[in-house]
Amino acid sequence: MHLPVVGMTGINPSIRKIKVDTEKDVVLSYDQYYLDYASATNDDIGSWKHGYSSLEIPELSTGLNVASYDKLYKSLHNNPKSFDFYIQWNNANYYNSTKQKNHWNDMTRKLHTCSISQIPYVDFTKCLAENKFI
Repeated sequence: MHLPVVGMTGINPSIRKIKVDTEKDVVLSYDQYYLDYASATNDDIGSWKHGYSSLEIPELSTGLNVASYDKLYKSLHNNPKSFDFYIQWNNANYYNSTKQKNHWNDMTRKLHTCSISQIPYVDFTKCLAENKFI
């Protein structure tokens, strides 16, 4: 079974096609698509492009479960390539499609990782005040 998920991720609209094993009630994988506004003209609204598959993310290759997402989250701290990949798809490929360069400093990384891991606002502000990554 495939389930669509629609959203405005970052700048470009996006949709996820989710593959589910309905017998085991488990999400197997998903594919992210985005509408590339940068390629649009006055006469054309742009085209939907395949962004990525969850199967392409090394930390998620063993499955979409709590352990693999925790591994992915931890890689955002230690691996600049993982963080660049996260930012690229968090905004539905907007920065790549507009040819903007990815220059992320430690504070950008900290803002994102704190917002992912610290849901209550009070915990988020404490996380930002710390001088280390989680």
